[in-house]
Amino acid sequence: MREGIPTIYWAFRWGWSVLQLAILGILLVSFMVWAFTDNQGAQAFSSWLGWIEHLRNTLSNLLQYPWR
Repeated sequence: MREGIPTIYWAFRWGWSVLQLAILGILLVSFMVWAFTDNQGAQAFSSWLGWIEHLRNTLSNLLQYPWR
């Protein structure tokens, strides 16, 4: 026991941390495989960039500046 905390607590805590890191790693690898397969990541980024540019243009047209 470390400072009155049972050993089973530390084992469970370390096990849970390892499980969470493993899940995060699997998700990260899955995302990377998806992004690099058939250029899907670049297409998704390009689509998002087009959407955000359209949003920026729409919002800038709603706001009239006094010097225009």
